[in-house]
Amino acid sequence: MPKADDIIPPLHFTHEHFARISHENFTLYNIHTSQTLVYHAMAIKAYILHDAKLRTNHALANLAPGGYTEFQYAFNDPSRHCQICFANAEDTLGALANYTPPTIFEFNVRMDSVYPRGPIVEEGGHILDKRHAQITDELLWESADTAKKKIERIAGKKHREITKRARTNQVEEELILHAIATSSAHATYPSTPSSSTAVADLQSNFGTFDNLPFQTGDFEDVDQTLTQGASGAATADAVDTAME
Repeated sequence: MPKADDIIPPLHFTHEHFARISHENFTLYNIHTSQTLVYHAMAIKAYILHDAKLRTNHALANLAPGGYTEFQYAFNDPSRHCQICFANAEDTLGALANYTPPTIFEFNVRMDSVYPRGPIVEEGGHILDKRHAQITDELLWESADTAKKKIERIAGKKHREITKRARTNQVEEELILHAIATSSAHATYPSTPSSSTAVADLQSNFGTFDNLPFQTGDFEDVDQTLTQGASGAATADAVDTAME
């Protein structure tokens, strides 16, 4: 397992002529002078901060940290094959819009100090080598995949229960409608009593009808006429005649 001091913090970008050779030092090949210059991490951090100021206020160009102009010119060479670009006082916002500004993250330098020798870990922690890091990564993905399958399984079960409940409710509704239709088809209703029967009931409850302007015999004629009408022999005129 390599020691912490032997692990060089990586750059989060690629550049044809720029490289990190240690925790504190970077190299930049100047294609115009054919020289390879070494830059300290603190200088790189100062250049990054100055670039951010230039993008908002060009009046700060005269306050550039030492070596910035030479570094910026060499770093931005078109042969670099890098999207990151350092600004200078002559650049416009339009010219810089097509390039990514440098950041502390890309260069992997700390804001408070030079990148420390060895990572800072919590008490009881440890550094994983490549093999253990790969095993941990595989376990994390396997755990995530298992959790995903469990969620999908629960969702599928819930969907099936809802579908089954809806189908059961539909069957019950159809059975109820069928039962109502069947009972209506076979239902029987009481027949209407004849007029003579109705008169007899009234006499039993209220006495005779001597003082009324009609006689019970009149109802017998109506009853006979209605009976004939039911068999097809009576007409509306016959009913009126009987009532007279």
